[in-house]
Amino acid sequence: MNKKQRLFLFAGYDADGIIDDAIIYYAEQLNKFGDVILVMDCDAKKSETDKIRKYCIHVTAARHGEYDFGSYKRAYTFARDKGILKNYDEIYLVNDSVFGPMCDMKKVLNKMESVKSDATGMVVSKHRTHAYMESWFVRLNNKIATSDWFDKFITSVTNQPTKNRVTVKYEHGLSQTITNNKCTWGGVYTVWGRATYNYPKHLFNRGCPFIKRACFIRHYG
Repeated sequence: MNKKQRLFLFAGYDADGIIDDAIIYYAEQLNKFGDVILVMDCDAKKSETDKIRKYCIHVTAARHGEYDFGSYKRAYTFARDKGILKNYDEIYLVNDSVFGPMCDMKKVLNKMESVKSDATGMVVSKHRTHAYMESWFVRLNNKIATSDWFDKFITSVTNQPTKNRVTVKYEHGLSQTITNNKCTWGGVYTVWGRATYNYPKHLFNRGCPFIKRACFIRHYG
């Protein structure tokens, strides 16, 4: 697939407003395969954002307090309002809560795009009562990304009182909204519960090219 057929809506955060080497590397790798819009949920100086600008078609860094989905919202509305959203076959939601990629991104994207569904998560998390796509790397096809119902979902993102509420309302909610609108979703890797965080080596050995940053501070990770 031509790189211009992919758009990466990239959400970032750094408590100190620093664009570090890890996120620069991630953006550089994404840029090889598509266009990147980076929205940081933190205040960063121009000298910081300039470090990554050459890999992105648009960069903003201002605290909004709506977590990754708030950044996805802002990246999406930029693409929509500029009239470029419709130009892409695949639109990705990705964030910097992971380290990587630690292998060729081409293989990663081929896996994502070979899943026969309208949306694909890098990882699907299954729980006793439900399953959902983990929102740190999700592919949406053009049909979803340009639909009125997705526009309504993503532009309705607002500040929530807790991070858990963000997870339930928007991360779980994305998969449910896709289902409710008669589209399909799937995943490349499936885990149970919090295995992405608690057993990163197992997932990495299965071929997942990313490791969640939180793994390095969690007890089991």
